[in-house]
Amino acid sequence: MRELWRVTAPGGMLILPTYLQGETSALFRPFLSLYQYFGFRPYWKFTLGSYRAFLLDMGLPVQVSRVVGAVPVGLAVCQKPN
Repeated sequence: MRELWRVTAPGGMLILPTYLQGETSALFRPFLSLYQYFGFRPYWKFTLGSYRAFLLDMGLPVQVSRVVGAVPVGLAVCQKPN
């Protein structure tokens, strides 16, 4: 993330979507277990708050919003100053 931010041009925007697996609906959890059985092992299971904190800890000026779904998406937008 830091490298992506470093190469973002002044005035540019960095858009960082990720699944919020920590907020997965109960109906979708069995599918996540199936993915894990086949080798998909997420390093983090973000919630909206933990994703925001993760990016802020990296020093990114970020606004994060939730896109609703069976597995919600955290959509982070970082605007680099001119």
